[in-house]
Amino acid sequence: MLLCELLSDTTEQAGAPKLAVYGYDWEGYDLPYDPSEVADQASDIASNVGIRISSDKDLSLVAMFGDQCVGAIYSSWSSDTEESDALQTEVYVFDFDVVADPSYRPRGLSRAALAGPALIDAALEMYNDLASSVDKSLIRVWVVNKRLAEFLENRYGFDVESTHGEHSVHMVKY
Repeated sequence: MLLCELLSDTTEQAGAPKLAVYGYDWEGYDLPYDPSEVADQASDIASNVGIRISSDKDLSLVAMFGDQCVGAIYSSWSSDTEESDALQTEVYVFDFDVVADPSYRPRGLSRAALAGPALIDAALEMYNDLASSVDKSLIRVWVVNKRLAEFLENRYGFDVESTHGEHSVHMVKY
């Protein structure tokens, strides 16, 4: 399923590739990518940028530029026993890792159309869909990039929950 398509700031050339964010479907039905190849490309990006994806997260969104994966979101949605006990009601937590190929910077593409921000926007839409079916939920992410932490705080209103070392923080959004 195509979630968003972003065009360059300059006049679009006929047939020029666009950045598109898709929900990842391992079966690949009706999608313009091979799911196995895209999963490998996303895994390679994560490895190349030094992000270790935890085993509880699944590949859920991919940013494609033409036939090339240029970023991905790995996410999980689960009940948080500790939060649920404290509030005496079921609380669900959405957690995600974003990986983006730092070499993907097509000429004429606005900063807002880069893979990372486009993926985060799509992940927050996914969270909103999931959260609409439960009473209590939150987003919790572990961020190891200082610039990304500032971006999440300033653009999306995430709060720092705890700090670990010089650049690593847990962030939440209620």
